[in-house]
Formats: sequence, structure tokens, C-alpha cells
Amino acid sequence: MVSIVPNASSLAYQAGKRLMELEGAWPYGLEMPLSSLREDYEAAGLRVTSEVSVGSAHSLEFLPAGHPLREAIEAWIAVDGTDTLDSWGQGYLLVTAGERRS
Repeated sequence: MVSIVPNASSLAYQAGKRLMELEGAWPYGLEMPLSSLREDYEAAGLRVTSEVSVGSAHSLEFLPAGHPLREAIEAWIAVDGTDTLDSWGQGYLLVTAGERRS
């Protein structure tokens, strides 16, 4: 089983989402970002085989152009790429994969 949900650990996504919500401009409806689905998978009898974040560059699209956090992360990506940010859980999406316990 594979689940893809908004990642609560992504600072850029969370900050951008909050800014848009405060302005009444959040276009995506109810989203409930999560930091992990491990407990849910285990409660369902599944073993988590992988849990990673992806889309750290995409998370910047939630912040307005010129926002200091966006500019700082863009500069980071320009130097180091997205691998480090994704490994730190900064991707916009949390991808959890699991299988039945044997």
C-alpha cells in the first residue's frame, strides 16, 4: 500500500498554507498534513517499508515570490539541489509505503 499526503514537517508548505489561509486565499479545501503514517499503518496490520518526503522544490510554490523563507530555500537548492532538503523531511508530500505483516 502506498499513501501520499501533505507533509506536516515541510516548513515552506506549512508557512505558505498558513499565510494563504489567513488571507482567505487557500484554494485546496481541507488538508490535514501529517508527519508520519507509521502508527496508522501498524494499527491496520501493515509494516512500513519506506516513509520519505518528496517535492521540496514544489513546496516553495506555496510561498509568495520574494518571501524571505522562499528566497533562502531557493538559494539552498541552487547550491545543493533538493536531496538534502528532502532527506530532512522538507518535501511537500509525505510518501508512506507498507506491506502486510507476514
